[in-house]
Formats: sequence, structure tokens, C-alpha cells
Amino acid sequence: VDLNDLDQLENDIEETKIKKSSFLISLFTNVIGCSLLVLQLGYLVILKRFGFEYIHSMNQIIFNLIILCCLFINYCLIKKKKIKIQYVLIGCLGFVVISIFGFQYFQKDEEISSFSSNLKNRAVLKYDDDQHRLDIYHYTYLCFARKSDTVSTEMKGYHGKWLTNDCYVFTYNNEENQKKVYVSTFGDRGDGISYFNIFPTLQGEWFNKNNGETKTYLKENAGQLTLKIKNKTQYFDADETKQNGTIALTLSKDEEAQYIIALDENCILNEDNLLDKNGTIQIYNLQNDSSVTLYCGTYKEDKKEQEEIDNDYRKQAKELVNKMVAYLKKDSTLPDFDDRESLFKVPSSSNDFYVVTRDAYFHSLKLFKQDRAQETGQIKQIKVLAGDINDFYVEMTYTSTITYLGETETMDITYHYRIKKGKDCYLVAFVGYRVPGDIGLVKCDPVIEKDVSTNADYAYSVGGQ
Repeated sequence: VDLNDLDQLENDIEETKIKKSSFLISLFTNVIGCSLLVLQLGYLVILKRFGFEYIHSMNQIIFNLIILCCLFINYCLIKKKKIKIQYVLIGCLGFVVISIFGFQYFQKDEEISSFSSNLKNRAVLKYDDDQHRLDIYHYTYLCFARKSDTVSTEMKGYHGKWLTNDCYVFTYNNEENQKKVYVSTFGDRGDGISYFNIFPTLQGEWFNKNNGETKTYLKENAGQLTLKIKNKTQYFDADETKQNGTIALTLSKDEEAQYIIALDENCILNEDNLLDKNGTIQIYNLQNDSSVTLYCGTYKEDKKEQEEIDNDYRKQAKELVNKMVAYLKKDSTLPDFDDRESLFKVPSSSNDFYVVTRDAYFHSLKLFKQDRAQETGQIKQIKVLAGDINDFYVEMTYTSTITYLGETETMDITYHYRIKKGKDCYLVAFVGYRVPGDIGLVKCDPVIEKDVSTNADYAYSVGGQ
């Protein structure tokens, strides 16, 4: 075999490899370059007319640079000659200049982009620091999003949080250092077509299971929301709420957002346009960036299940009354009675419903007051719902102001007592939620009630030592 033929064969093989590699590189860069070129043209000619923008503004510069790189690579492959070093340097310099220009041009915008935990929804916001403008985007597609709202504001610090996979809460401080909130929603809890009012769908009472969460209670009644967190109660009328889409509600006081109510994804509207039995809601506290899950405790449960719950509470009430009767039957003076918060003895010989009820509450404060906590208050109203002075069921509403560790909190609270008379004393039982404290008694019709909100004898002050 001629050595020249072998050299020629090796050269042919090497050239074939180079041609094959060049073809693959050319094909790859052509596909990438043409795809991005079509994307850019589609954006400029079509999408931009419908209000779409790049989610990340720098994408436009980056895509242009990639297109130029692809063209340059193909040019080099077509020329099949060694490219002079000065042309390479000019190309690199152009790349750097365009990159610097792009970063300089787009750095004025602060971009916020966040995916939901299931990656199905994406929140996109942009803040223009020069014009003090916050743009909110919706309907994301590929690397594009369409502007849905604009807020003129100066933004100092921000925080974003997904309450559900389709509800995103964005909070920020404005130029006056006031906390502002914007809620973006991406889903619905109805049929996906109709718009419905969230406020009345919350009808009933909502509770959390309190497994490590702050004890929270929510009630919708007669067009008003009652929200109780720990012992603090707040009331929100319809004009103090703002609906966000069909899955969230913002609660405000003095035009400042306080809480967000979000319907969880398990919420379904029934035929009465009320949230179905197993639905849960989120209460998001904007002040401390915390949320709790609430479960509905009324009206939506199965009748059989409700009957079982009512029977259980009735059983508890009977056991409580029987226990009280047994204590008094053993010794009506209740000597050395072991006082507990749920059942305690009150020394009194009064035959006045209101005085006995007042003394019961005041005595419980002395027995169970919190150390170092200063509490002042005023009993506002007392209602005798059933029974007589020997055995009655009473409701008491009062206003309390508690100061503890330098913090002061004022709230309105309602208690229910079952009170039985002994000898020169009364046995008082605290009756909890839904327990029928009037069991075995004749209801008062009409209710015996008294307004004592301006009576100084029903004011109190304890603790603080």
C-alpha cells in the first residue's frame, strides 16, 4: 500500500469528521438562532400589541446576543477559512458592549418572580424605581406575561407569600412607611365562569384546631365578620373588606390592610352558594406574617354528624349538672371546696341575679388572675336565659383591658355560667361553646336582662403586683 494513499485516506477521514461536526454545530446553532428569532419577531409583531412583555426584561438582550452568536458561528463555518484574530476581538467587544448596555438599561427595574409550590402558577411583578411604579402581571406564557394592573407607589422593602397554590400575597412599605398589600389570584372555587361574592359564603363559625397555632375564631353574621385572635376581638363590616378574584378577601381598618382570608383549594360552593362541609380557609395576619387554617363548625356538617356532636355536648351538660347537684347535696355550704376555673364556689347570700353573676366573675378573677398582668374592665350586660335564683343559666358580656409585659390589649368577651345556690354560697360552672347550659331549666321568656355598662359597681381592677 502506498504511504501517500494512507495519508490521503487519513486526511479524508479527518475531513469527514470535521464536516460532520461542522454540520451538527451548524444545525444546532441554526435551530437555536431561528427559534429565538421567531420568538423575538412574534413578540415584537404580535404579543407586544396585546400587552405581553418578557418576564425578565434582560431576556430580550440575551436572546439577541444568542442570535448574533449563532450567526457568527455559522459565518465562521461557511467561510471555512481561518478568521482573523481582529474579527474575533471585534465580535467579543461587541458582545461585551451590548451586554453592558442591556444591564445598564434594565437594571432600573426590580423584578419579582415566584412559582407556586405545585409550579402551576407564577406571580410576576416589576418595580420601576425611576417612575415609582409597580406593575403586576398575569397570564404568563413561556417567558412572557401580560400586565394586569399598575400601582403608583414608592416601594421600600417587600415580601411575597403563597397562601394557596393560586393565591399570592405581596406586601411592601410605601414612601410613608405604611404597609401595603396586593393580592394576586389565579384560580376560582366556583364553576370557573361565574363571579360570586365571598363574604356571604363564609356564613357560620370557623375555628382552628390550635395544634401549635394561635387560637383563632371567625364568624360571619348579618353582613359582619367577627374575628377573634387569642382574646382580641375585631369586627369588619362589608365596606371594610375587598374581594380579590373569587378566592380571597382583604380585611382593613382605617384603610390599612390587617388580614387576608383565602379559600383553600378544598373549598367547593354547594347549591346554596355556601362553602361545602369539608372546606377550610386561611387567615393570614399581615402584621406578623403568620397564617392559620380554620375549619367550619356550623351549618355545613351532615345532620347525623351534627346530632352526634349535639348529643355529646348534651351528655357533658348533664354530667356537669349532676356533679353540681352531688356537691351541694353532700354539704350545701361547700366547705373546703377545691376551686377550679371551670367550677368554683362563690361566697354570697344575695338573691339578685345580677349581683350573683357579678360576684361570680369578680371572685374568679381573684382566684385565677394571671401573675403580673394588670386587668381593668366593665361588665356591660347580664342576661338570665333560663331558671330561677336557685338554679339559673346566665350570659355576661364585659369589656376588658389587660396590660402585660408592657403591652395593652382591649377586648369584648362573653361568658356563660350555670349557677346553683347553696347555703350562703353559690356553685358556679363555666359553660363552654355549644354546651347546653340551660339543660333541665325553664327558659326565660322574655329574657331577664340588665344593662350595667355605666354602673361603677360592675367595674373592676385586678393584678399588677
